[in-house]
Amino acid sequence: MRRGSLAITACLFSCLMGGGFDQAKPEASPQAPSHATPGSPEVSYDRLLNGLLIVVVEDHREPVVYVRLLSKYGAAFDLQGKSGTACFMAESLMAAIDDRSKPSNARWTEGVECDQDHVALWLRAARPDAVQALRYLASRVTDPEFTTTSLARAGASEPSGNLGGETFERLDGFIRMMLYPRHPYGRSVRGGPGDRSSITTADLSRHFRQFFIANHSVLLVAGDVDRESIVTVLRPGFGPMRKGEVTPSSFVFSAPTGGPRVHFGEGGAGIVGVALGTTMVEKPHPDFLPLTLLDRIVINRLQQSLGALGKDGMPAPRLKTVLKEGNMPGYWEALLEIQASEAPKALAMMLDTCRSMGETAVPLPEIETARQALLGEFSRDLATLPGLVGFLADIELHRLGRDWIASYPSRLAQVGADDLLRIGRAFFKPEHFVAVLLGDVPPQAGELLRLGVKRWSIEDSR
Repeated sequence: MRRGSLAITACLFSCLMGGGFDQAKPEASPQAPSHATPGSPEVSYDRLLNGLLIVVVEDHREPVVYVRLLSKYGAAFDLQGKSGTACFMAESLMAAIDDRSKPSNARWTEGVECDQDHVALWLRAARPDAVQALRYLASRVTDPEFTTTSLARAGASEPSGNLGGETFERLDGFIRMMLYPRHPYGRSVRGGPGDRSSITTADLSRHFRQFFIANHSVLLVAGDVDRESIVTVLRPGFGPMRKGEVTPSSFVFSAPTGGPRVHFGEGGAGIVGVALGTTMVEKPHPDFLPLTLLDRIVINRLQQSLGALGKDGMPAPRLKTVLKEGNMPGYWEALLEIQASEAPKALAMMLDTCRSMGETAVPLPEIETARQALLGEFSRDLATLPGLVGFLADIELHRLGRDWIASYPSRLAQVGADDLLRIGRAFFKPEHFVAVLLGDVPPQAGELLRLGVKRWSIEDSR
């Protein structure tokens, strides 16, 4: 298994630097002959006359095909008072697919991804159904029909979330609202209850016409396909997608928070949710890769220090960090579930750990441990077809350059202790942090002061 992954990765690096269709190569992406070996993925690029970028990954290891159609404009472009429009538009499109004459024995599944910067429709089909599934998808994005039925189905669907539970989702929501109080990044992707109820089919149609356009979208098809034959389906199917230009909205970012703030909110009894967050950089940015390494070091330290709070019969704390990239400056946060009695102490430990990133250089063995962990995750994701599709989509969405995957290990190896100390000082400033505690914790500033969390302004929405 390990040899197979390495062979696939090496081939992929070569293909990303070269290979492809014989025509319509994307600009600024010179390509050389492919050096693919039999059975390994081959990545090819094409661009339709309407500007739609097509990425095909030919991989015959399994009889399945993954499809992702990605629009580069997401929930950040929802109108004020209509937050959730982009997500509902995408969900309504996929609901409409199911409303049509989809065969009862069709072997494919579909879904939607939404965030502030993009919307994606995805399909996973058995090889015999791939062409039919692609034609269904093409019919929806070239001739959409937004109905009250599809809108109702979209509104009734429950978001699964990807942060690991309701507490972490709520913590993330509060952190974003505090970091981006007057910016679309602070809004829920699916909108608040009042906004959702105000969305109409006309809003969905408007958003689709304005933002879901071919020359600002990417279609990725990966799996058990023949690139020469599949393109004969993609060109007539997706060629009629509308082409146009988008006038980006002007977003004014909030000033730094002016001093750390703590927000107390309602939560369950016994277990408390704790979060610490701050704004970061946009992607791509020279400091984004060092920040991923620093994030790994921080979570390793927090797991070690916070683990001691779960002893003596108490449940172990549950921890997650998020480094959210964005086309505009994103954010970093640490999310925690812990016993209520330990919450103030945990918050102080989280802040002290973050503060130390800008005060003392990280020892080289600790850097290497974090680097190897990132490389291991990178290799495991790259060895799977969904993981590869995710990488390729990210490259196009954030304009990382087609050499991003091939150069990732060497770029990561170049990050040293001085780089980490510099970005720790730049981005982990205590005065720019915000914090959230959800649950039965008394909002006593004195307790926080005693534990070393100083000069915090206190908010309480309970």
